[in-house]
Amino acid sequence: MSKDIFISHSTKNKPFVRQLVKDFESNGISAWVDEAELFIGDSLIDKIQENIDRCKFFAIIISKDMQNSSWVKTELKQALEMEIRENKVKILPIFLEHTEIPGFLRDKLYADFSKWPTDQGQYESSLALLVRSIKARLEPR
Repeated sequence: MSKDIFISHSTKNKPFVRQLVKDFESNGISAWVDEAELFIGDSLIDKIQENIDRCKFFAIIISKDMQNSSWVKTELKQALEMEIRENKVKILPIFLEHTEIPGFLRDKLYADFSKWPTDQGQYESSLALLVRSIKARLEPR
């Protein structure tokens, strides 16, 4: 069964991703995250490619650590190709830290979680906007 959103992130951002997944699930959005979906013996490349394709959305957690992750860059390339090919929104940028953003994502509206975990108000308002954006595109018209 496919999930609603694939979450691409640096391993160093796991605590934030775990919180985000928990909050997605409490809002009826299913998320694909490597640590919950990969098992011993799985082909990383096959499983990741398959699920980027299957998920309606691709969330990229933007942080300084993400910029050094070749996995995240590879995942992003696949999602970008799919977004261009299908001509519809696939990639949802999520700022965990304000840092350099890849050029082709600069014109996208993003969710700002840069004050996590200290500013719960910012977290809640960014989460609400993100959930609303996802649900609006998931519901059939």
